[in-house]
Amino acid sequence: MSKKQSFWVIAIFLMALLSSLIISLPARHILQFVEIPAEIKIQGLQGSITDGRVQVFSYNNFYLKNIDFNIQPLCFLKAGLCYQLRSTDKELLVNVEINLLSQNISLSQSQILLDSDNFKDIPQLLAQPTGELAIFVETLIYGESKIKDLVGKVNWLGAGIQGEDQLFGNYNAQIVKQTDGLNFTLSDQDSLLSVMGDIDVNWNGQYDVDLKLESRPTLNKSVISVLEMTTKKSGLNRFSLKRSGKVSPAVLKYLTLFESNI
Repeated sequence: MSKKQSFWVIAIFLMALLSSLIISLPARHILQFVEIPAEIKIQGLQGSITDGRVQVFSYNNFYLKNIDFNIQPLCFLKAGLCYQLRSTDKELLVNVEINLLSQNISLSQSQILLDSDNFKDIPQLLAQPTGELAIFVETLIYGESKIKDLVGKVNWLGAGIQGEDQLFGNYNAQIVKQTDGLNFTLSDQDSLLSVMGDIDVNWNGQYDVDLKLESRPTLNKSVISVLEMTTKKSGLNRFSLKRSGKVSPAVLKYLTLFESNI
């Protein structure tokens, strides 16, 4: 065997040895590559750096349990670690990339299904919602303790309000991080109460609501009565809602996660 051949045999052996050592590392070593907010708690991290399970993931009062993760090897080509996360507790699919150079955490094409009572901390809501929230994240980049970019969508499925038996339908909210704050563009899917318009939330907590609503003839009279008291009538079965104010402290603390100064 020539010296050149011997060199490559030794190199391949050392690379294989190094790879086997890396993939056998305990899962806790993943956390050495990232900076996560202090409010995020990870409990019961099990397995290796390639696959395993998180028993409990929590952020303030929000919890997820039994999250399985599996490494996506092609990400090594981009000097990163990529994982796919799934949960047996909730309908959850998350694609996450950890950049080993910048230490940014990126989410893409991810989704989670939640009960709408997760939004009960928003006192500006006209009524307590019921139904399910399907959250889709097209892009989310987190680094240097801030969310640097966000494009996503929330679908409110089987929308209703507490105290009303009638379901309104399904609604969509497109969410985009802008220079001065977050923009929510609302629409519906041929629902009993049609909704179109925008909600803008600035980094200082100031919000502006500009919505147009139209009720179908079969919408409950009690809901129409609430609309007549809380919105401006702009035609037959048509209403408009323009409102400005400050978000609650519970919502403001989430805005501090974003890059812009508050």
